[in-house]
Amino acid sequence: MTRGIRKLNTNGWWRPIGTIFAVSLVAISVSCTHWREAYFDEGIDHLTQMDIRKKLGKPHIVKQSLLEPETTWIYRYTLTESELDPLGMKSVSKGVSEMGNAAASLIGKGGQNGTSREAVYCFKYLLTFDEEQVLRAWKREPC
Repeated sequence: MTRGIRKLNTNGWWRPIGTIFAVSLVAISVSCTHWREAYFDEGIDHLTQMDIRKKLGKPHIVKQSLLEPETTWIYRYTLTESELDPLGMKSVSKGVSEMGNAAASLIGKGGQNGTSREAVYCFKYLLTFDEEQVLRAWKREPC
């Protein structure tokens, strides 16, 4: 009676979609991070002080621990809102904010051409190296 009718194998159909979805999520999360953060994440346990100095230049502050065999380098950077959010995810409601920008420019609080000025943030990156001068940890903090 059921000749010619085959059961649809839904497992085989969903697997490629699940894989594509997972890869897309990873790609989006990586593209949302600042390049320095991706560089530090990928460099844990193998980047050396020399590698980082070549890429970023001389650190602003160097702290040598007297009790521990580790060194901390501190770099300070100012990042604009667009650098922190390269995909513009925070500006989804941009149309609504345009009216506020126009009002701000009328009272002298906005930038040129009726747009508001982009926010600037100060961050410091604290890089911790072991006694072999290899990057072991890092973190970003506001200045």
